[in-house]
Amino acid sequence: MDQRTVLIVDDEPGLRELVRINLEHSGYAVQQAESGVQALEMIREQPPDIVILDVMMPELDGWETCRRLREFSQVPVLMLTAKVETRDIVTGLESGADDYLLKPFNMDELMARVKALLRRVPAANRPVIAGNGEISIDKQKRETLVRGEPVDLTPTEYDLLLMLAENAGKVMTHDELLQGVWGQEYSRDNDYLKVYIWHLRRKIEQDPRAPKLLLTEWGVGYRLAPSVTKDEGCRSVAGGTTVARLPAAFGLDQQCRPDHPPTLSAAWSSNLGRMSSPPGPTACTARGWWIWPARSPRRAVPG
Repeated sequence: MDQRTVLIVDDEPGLRELVRINLEHSGYAVQQAESGVQALEMIREQPPDIVILDVMMPELDGWETCRRLREFSQVPVLMLTAKVETRDIVTGLESGADDYLLKPFNMDELMARVKALLRRVPAANRPVIAGNGEISIDKQKRETLVRGEPVDLTPTEYDLLLMLAENAGKVMTHDELLQGVWGQEYSRDNDYLKVYIWHLRRKIEQDPRAPKLLLTEWGVGYRLAPSVTKDEGCRSVAGGTTVARLPAAFGLDQQCRPDHPPTLSAAWSSNLGRMSSPPGPTACTARGWWIWPARSPRRAVPG
């Protein structure tokens, strides 16, 4: 199982150390930040799986830290505070926090809440999949695959694509993208953003002038297609057989010709091999190759 990483953000060294000891004892990797500013820099450089964030800190309090974090990341946030007023808790949740724990707290309760939040999200070191399954981003290696092939991105192009991919399916406004990638001073420079969107489309789209993955929401911003589209679950073909398309990011050969059967990556071949029904016939459609188990024609291979 992948080791999950927790970032503790608190200006009290004693509390950070106490939480660190308990987290590491439970098998987590732990990072520490003593301020909101430092935490934001660390999250941009190497995103953790979850953030434990104190509210009362100098320079940048936990509420504002969380609001700025939400401009570029959806990492789960557990807020810690001694404030017991309902309005303070509501303020924390409205700033983007996922959960709230009052000080002083029981360490077992903290561990339970961390575990519960982590169950909702994949590990940060797993690839981010987006664009109808055609885009795969390895954040640890800063590598991007498009339809199974590596793509060379500049640092800015990578940061922009990653932000869109981590929010795939959601409309990201011009301001959110500009502030999240370039900083507050670029918040109104929409023409600057348009140039980078065009560069990205040239690298990820099959036809940059008719984009299917990176879409424009006129007057608002941009949206990257999610990892699975509505019609990519199960479909019915001739004879009533249920099938599912394998995403290109996992090694599916997209050359759709009757005389050219699909080629699966080693990872997908291994996954299919563990199924109760091995892969059998394939179908060539306008959107690519489809595959389904040989002995169970109505059970779909997950895409």
